[in-house]
Amino acid sequence: MHIDQVIRERRLALGLTQEELANKIGVSAPAVSKWEKRVSYPDITLLPALARILGTDVNTLLTFSVTMDPEESRHLYEKLMTTAKDAGWQAAVDLAEAQIAHYPSMNSLQF
Repeated sequence: MHIDQVIRERRLALGLTQEELANKIGVSAPAVSKWEKRVSYPDITLLPALARILGTDVNTLLTFSVTMDPEESRHLYEKLMTTAKDAGWQAAVDLAEAQIAHYPSMNSLQF
């Protein structure tokens, strides 16, 4: 899920129109529309207030997670196996190391 989806889903769950959300955050309705269409993104300085208005936190708004969900893990495993087969083990190790750097607290990636 991307920030555009989070904004739209949370806004709709709260029963807000794009214009109502825009007024609460201090931007134009077209700006909110652009966020939800992934044409542009909210200014970083707006993220805490936007998260608060949408009843969530900045990590959720940015879809940040310290671990992978099971579907992401399965997809990574498949990608690693395909990479090892097609490009060699070193390419797969490089890909795995990049994922470990992205999820440093996820111990299952390190084994």
